[in-house]
Amino acid sequence: NNLEWSYREIANQNGCDQVIVITDSSTADCFMHIYNADGSKVEMCGNAARCVGYLTMLEKDTEYATIELVNNRILECFKVSDKFIKVNMGKPLLKWHEIPLSIECN
Repeated sequence: NNLEWSYREIANQNGCDQVIVITDSSTADCFMHIYNADGSKVEMCGNAARCVGYLTMLEKDTEYATIELVNNRILECFKVSDKFIKVNMGKPLLKWHEIPLSIECN
């Protein structure tokens, strides 16, 4: 679709691997959309979450922010110091059958 094409065009820059879009959320401080350079959607990016958390905290003038993701997860972001943001991303998925894949594998 045209939206995916526009993300591919935006990401068609030297070193750009993802495009992050921040929108309103009814359950968190903001909603973070993540698109790969090819226009495909991504569920999580820790570095992007820290950046979005930082920007949200700046805007709210607070040291805590929440971010909603496409998979209905809510991330909690904390300001540790002026230069460090901590994001609670939940428990990692370590078992093979728990890890989401783009194609079904055995």
